[in-house]
Amino acid sequence: MLHPFIEDRSYLKVYAIVWTILAIVQSFLLIYKFDFDTTIAILDSVIFNYLFAIMGASIWFVGAYADYEKQSSQSTIIKQIFSGIFLVVIWVYSANWILDKVITNADYINSDFTFWRYILGGFYYVIISIVFYLILYNENMKHELEQKIKYEKNATNAELKALKSQVNPHFLFNSLNSISYLTISDGIKAQEMLVRLSDYIRYSLRKEENQFTTLKDELENLHSYIDIEKIRFEDRINYSENIESDLNNNKVPHLILQPLMENAIKYGVYESENEVPISLEITSDNDYIKIIIRNPIEKSSYIHKGEGIGLNNISERLKLLYNTVGLLKTESDNNIFSATILIPKPE
Repeated sequence: MLHPFIEDRSYLKVYAIVWTILAIVQSFLLIYKFDFDTTIAILDSVIFNYLFAIMGASIWFVGAYADYEKQSSQSTIIKQIFSGIFLVVIWVYSANWILDKVITNADYINSDFTFWRYILGGFYYVIISIVFYLILYNENMKHELEQKIKYEKNATNAELKALKSQVNPHFLFNSLNSISYLTISDGIKAQEMLVRLSDYIRYSLRKEENQFTTLKDELENLHSYIDIEKIRFEDRINYSENIESDLNNNKVPHLILQPLMENAIKYGVYESENEVPISLEITSDNDYIKIIIRNPIEKSSYIHKGEGIGLNNISERLKLLYNTVGLLKTESDNNIFSATILIPKPE
């Protein structure tokens, strides 16, 4: 674990400023309280304070490399006490030795004066230890929070991938069944359907690791899907769309339109022998891209009960991607079912 003074230089600046202030305060006290010579007061303050500042920086390692899970509180306190005594003793003796070399007349250094040095050094050690422990605690909390966010993001991505994977198998199963049938009845249509299906699969695989794509790419993939379904259902699908062209480069969730259209075809075309109109409308609505798909539906339809797996899938993906509920709304009016998606625009 890096020392905070190395990892964040702002800590070092504050540390240096605090010790400079302490040296200045001590100089004034020695001059005006104890009538010290100005030069001696300044030298004494600078040597003692800055020497402790240098030695005190090592207190970080006493706490940073302690194994708090294995050590008891008692052993931690004892370790700190012995570390403090050792550092303060070394500090006092080193500072006195330097002063004796620098100041020829250092008679003011007596036993009483030295005693108060020890007391002051112990106070400094406690304060610095507390500050370092607070920094260490804050860094550990930040690290744990980052790990938690990382784990939650990974879990969300895994869930999103699982939801996306539910989109493909049902469609692929139906498409392959249709191709199998068409190879016997209409080879040309079977070949065309295979081409469209390969385009769809290529798009799905290319974007597998990305949760977003442009609306333009998503629409191209939707058209490939609709072409496949038109081959399956021939003239029973009457598809129309109304899309604002300036929205083409906006980001939307990958593979969000196909399951929406699959739902419309499943509960509109599957249960009808006649031509079924399905419309797609994409417009700008304030801070959202508004996507609406409408299709006729029978009153007895399963989707009318709100149990459509595809719609639940879309709702869950939108909630995970945008951390917002209510982005998918459905309603039925005069046997016309509509599903509306609101895609938040980037700020």
